Amino acid sequence: MGYIIYDRRQYRAENIFTGELSGPYKRPPTRDQLPMRERVWKQTKGPSLFRPTRLVRVTDMEVIQGSELNNDEHYCTISYSWGQSGDIVKIKNDITGNDDYDCIDKGKHTIIDSPTKKVKIKGQSRGRRKIRIEPKIRHVKFQDLIQQMALDFGAKYIWYDKMCIKQDDPEDKKSEIRKMHQVYYHSLFTLIVIPELRTCRRYHQTASGAFKSTFRVTSDILHYSGYGRRSWCLEELYRAQLFVCIGQNAHFWSDCVNVDSVQKIAYHHHYLFSICVKHVEWAACTALYHAHKRVSTKDHDRIFSLANIFPQTMKYISINYDQNAIDLMLQFYKALVLMDIRLLLFGVDYTNDLIAMEIRKRLNVEMPSWVGMLHTHILQIVENDMEPINPPPKYTVNNLMSIQITSRFIKAKLVKPPAKEFPNRRCSEPQHSKPAFHQGYYKAHDTFISSNINNDLDDNSNTYNYYRRSSMPSSTQQVDPLLSTRYPTTTTKPNELIFIHSQKRDEINFKNRSFPGYYSLRPTHRLPLNMVRNAQIISNSNNIPLPKPLEDGTNAGYLSLTDDNCASIIILSELAYTTCFPELIVMPVIAKEEENYKSIGICFLHKCVDYPSVEKTQEFIIE
Repeated sequence: MGYIIYDRRQYRAENIFTGELSGPYKRPPTRDQLPMRERVWKQTKGPSLFRPTRLVRVTDMEVIQGSELNNDEHYCTISYSWGQSGDIVKIKNDITGNDDYDCIDKGKHTIIDSPTKKVKIKGQSRGRRKIRIEPKIRHVKFQDLIQQMALDFGAKYIWYDKMCIKQDDPEDKKSEIRKMHQVYYHSLFTLIVIPELRTCRRYHQTASGAFKSTFRVTSDILHYSGYGRRSWCLEELYRAQLFVCIGQNAHFWSDCVNVDSVQKIAYHHHYLFSICVKHVEWAACTALYHAHKRVSTKDHDRIFSLANIFPQTMKYISINYDQNAIDLMLQFYKALVLMDIRLLLFGVDYTNDLIAMEIRKRLNVEMPSWVGMLHTHILQIVENDMEPINPPPKYTVNNLMSIQITSRFIKAKLVKPPAKEFPNRRCSEPQHSKPAFHQGYYKAHDTFISSNINNDLDDNSNTYNYYRRSSMPSSTQQVDPLLSTRYPTTTTKPNELIFIHSQKRDEINFKNRSFPGYYSLRPTHRLPLNMVRNAQIISNSNNIPLPKPLEDGTNAGYLSLTDDNCASIIILSELAYTTCFPELIVMPVIAKEEENYKSIGICFLHKCVDYPSVEKTQEFIIE
């Protein structure tokens, strides 16, 4: 993946979202940062008594025993992408006979001690008054690069995997892998190497109309860099209580990320919230949201890194690279779902993220449906997100990797909207006080729908605008909120809901605050409010406001389903969880497949729907 350039004159990003910078410094940036962070660390957490088996002394890069440190001394950890430390070559393992990989460091990493500059010559009256001083550059190996970074940021002892783990000793490697989560959690801070992180010039228009250029640091680099796509890097990021991302000529600390500023409608903002807000413990769905989109040199490392995020699962798996990778994954996912059933919360990715998709397709062949290997899990984007509303029901996982659960549930049907029908009138004709209607009958679903034609017309057509104007009430007219939607009305059975297939699957409307797009999921179906029976709607007297009319109508729920061929679904309402919106909850969805069931997505439901009144209880086997 190339070699790294490190400029010792570093800019510090004060606010990672605005990209505000300070510096460059004439001296290394440790003088005004590290002492402050040491004091904060000692006040909040205190010195840790945990010591890794081995550490590296930064001054001479010699390996020492971790027990040699005093109680008041700290160590730091190094986190980097293995592919950025040198040239990756494929070799043949003499013991197993399988293909293996090795990293060959040719010493092409670059350290810039001082940049190019011009110095003014005093006493010269004419001619050239400045001379150019060439930069001081060193080409070093990765170990020397790590040493210089550690010295610049004040680390005295570091844990560096290549030197602190005996790479040719399988038993030592097993022992150290089991302790990785402790090594990173108890470190003073973690130095993260991200070569793509650097300043860039941006232009903005001033009040006078002139354009001014400034230097900024992009906030999405942590997610879209090569480092952000490695499995082991995810575990190291999550376990590190404080980290500093070091790039080519800029860096930022994890505690510069403000919780309120992270909670925005942006993909990389949600990523930074998950990584930087340390007091939020990850749910299984959040961990898999990140983990399934990452790659590793070996399939075993995908599980070993995930097991360090959830150390409770370590006792159920064996740390051995010679075992079958599929069997290892099945053991881990079984232990994980028994610990946290929020693993069932996944849907369709709205960005069509195909990262690691070929690997995921290969691994998904023998995975149960509830793992969601090919799809995108929901993630926690605010505090107190994905918290259980009800006590979890009892469930088990049998030897066939099927979940046996007895839970309350809601039945729902899926229907498609009527075909487009355009009126013969033109926009220039007189307006009518009532909109046009047409009717459709669905024999397959035994559902009668009376649909407002505004729902099916193109937003850009004159016909749509004509009927939209004719159907809009005046400012003084009182409108029933249950009838103000432009979506179909229907007569349903008392114990089920009707969801309409969403036609605008590729459009994300962030103005709708009850939208799965906030969680990076694509809505495939919607529940119009006027398709819910009046008896199933909780009135405003219970302090539950009704959904607000938005551009896509007034909807009381959404589905994000990975299977569009289902005519009916089961919503596991007992497994309800909170979301970033107080009026919205999320629940897993399953569908019938032969004699048993399979996981196919999630349901977002507004609290105005009195779903407990239509609940039933049944035992399900989810394959």
